Amino acid sequence: AAASFADAQVGRVLREGLDAHNLTASTLVALCGDHGFKLGHGGSWGKHTLLRADTRVPLVVAGPGVRAGVEVRVPVELLDVYPTL
Repeated sequence: AAASFADAQVGRVLREGLDAHNLTASTLVALCGDHGFKLGHGGSWGKHTLLRADTRVPLVVAGPGVRAGVEVRVPVELLDVYPTL
């Protein structure tokens, strides 16, 4: 339910904010997220391991100059997103 709600709100911001003001063609959007609480997964109660669930989060980038539908299979550091933009 939380993912559906968040998805709807992102759509709303893009539609009412960017599309309504003709900013879609000139705006780069970077969307990243957390991977939850990890309560008990792998016998741990926090994100302090190198398990896959601890080290991976979603990152979606869209806008001018970004090819649609491309999936990157190499690690990306979220700390590097801002200077890259």
